[in-house]
Amino acid sequence: MSGSVSGAPLGALPDLVSTHPAVVAQLGRRHGVVAVPEAGRPLAIAALARRSQRRPIVVAVPTTAEAERLSADLALFLGAYEVATFPAWEILPFERVSPGIE
Repeated sequence: MSGSVSGAPLGALPDLVSTHPAVVAQLGRRHGVVAVPEAGRPLAIAALARRSQRRPIVVAVPTTAEAERLSADLALFLGAYEVATFPAWEILPFERVSPGIE
């Protein structure tokens, strides 16, 4: 079992989106930037992940809440074992304090 939801009705959406010219154009780029409305981001990222051979794929978002939401949405398309969320540091970049080891 792969952990993906490819048997579910929505599981085929990333494969359908992965043939869109905007997605295909990103596959050959070293660093890609694509503007996608927030509601479509998980689907677009899942489509890129399915088509691309590059690993890992790193997605940066500005807040922990957005990271958790995106991670949960991506897990629906790609499977829970294919998605990891790294916690944000609790320290702002300009503060003169090192983040905790844990």
